Amino acid sequence: MATPFEELEYLTENLPEEGESIVVSRMYGDLVCSPYQPEIKAVGMPRNQVSAPQIAAAQIYSTHNMQAPQQHVFNSYIPDERTYGQLIQLKLTMQQTFWLNLFPWAIGIYWMCVLSHLLTGNGWEGFYLDGGIILVGIFAAFSFARYRVWRCFQKAVFPVLRDIVVETKRDKFELVAGLRHFPELEPVTKALCRWTV
Repeated sequence: MATPFEELEYLTENLPEEGESIVVSRMYGDLVCSPYQPEIKAVGMPRNQVSAPQIAAAQIYSTHNMQAPQQHVFNSYIPDERTYGQLIQLKLTMQQTFWLNLFPWAIGIYWMCVLSHLLTGNGWEGFYLDGGIILVGIFAAFSFARYRVWRCFQKAVFPVLRDIVVETKRDKFELVAGLRHFPELEPVTKALCRWTV
């Protein structure tokens, strides 16, 4: 067993050269320095298709103790990038349908408040009417937007999900289990659970 001073001396003797990396580990109580070669898997390509800049990038990540950007690991429920892209597009379609249906309602609620002030002649003293109009309007707006998202799900999203289930030869519950691994697909997972039996 070496003293801390001897361990520091050992480390200074094994400092890597410019652009090289080492791995320091402890075996049987002693420090061991071994050369580190970055795995080409960090680049995400077979060794014979890796270019020099990609190898340099992998070495930079390893020498600066940074993690290489992670590739999406697709499981058997989401087998490839095409299916993943379809699911992301479905999520964005559902979100866009929801928010685009709320905007006209917000304008309508504003004009209903203005109209109520004009018709009653209360001016700003009738602000209590605005609270009621806004509450009823928000409930109606969210109900209508949710109905439009449901229709979007039935007409555009569900057929694609059905094709994915048929394509992967899985059932709906296995697709839900696969989608749970991707937090960015949570709206699609919730819609699939909520609107299918």
